[in-house]
Amino acid sequence: MRILFLLVCVTLLVPTPLAARQTTPKAEASDRMTTVLARAAARSGRWEAAARLWRTVTIETPTDPVAWAQLGEALSRVGEPASAVAALARATALNSRDPAIALSLGRAQLAQGNGKAAAAAFTAAKARNPQDPRAWTGLGVAQDLLGEHAAARQSYTRALELDPLNSAARHNHALSLAIDPPAQPVTAQ
Repeated sequence: MRILFLLVCVTLLVPTPLAARQTTPKAEASDRMTTVLARAAARSGRWEAAARLWRTVTIETPTDPVAWAQLGEALSRVGEPASAVAALARATALNSRDPAIALSLGRAQLAQGNGKAAAAAFTAAKARNPQDPRAWTGLGVAQDLLGEHAAARQSYTRALELDPLNSAARHNHALSLAIDPPAQPVTAQ
C-alpha cells in the first residue's frame, strides 16, 4: 500500500513536459469551456464579454474560422467595425466557402461605410447561397450606398421573391424608391 502511495505522490510531483501539457484533455476541455462561455455570452447579449472570450479562443486555436467569425460578429455588436472586418477577413481566409462569414463581413463593411467592399462580400455570400434573402438584401443596401438604386431595387425584389415576409428587404426597397424614384414614361396627350 505504501509503495502505491509513494508512486502516486512521485507521479504528481514530477513536472509534465510543456508539449505534453498543451495537448492534454484538460487543456482541450479548457478550450471548449471558453468556447461555451463565449457562445453563452453572445446568446445573452453580453457582447463585450463575448468579444473578450472569442479573442481568447482565437489565440488558443488561431486556425478556427468559426472562432474568428464569432469574434468578428461580437466586435460588430460592440461598435468596433474595423476590428470586426479584420477578424472576419481572417475567418474568410480560413474558410472562403461559408456564406455566413461573407454575410457578417458585408455587414461590418457597411458599418464602416465601405459600400464597394460590402457589395463584394454580399455578392460572394449570394454566390455561395443564392437562396439566402439576407445576401440579396445586404447587396441591395450596399448598392444603394454606392448610388446604384436600380440595381439595389432588383436585389430587394429578388430577396422578396425568396422571402415575401422579409421586412428589411421591403423597407429598404421602399427607401430606395423614395431616394431615387424610377422615371415615369411620358404619355402623349
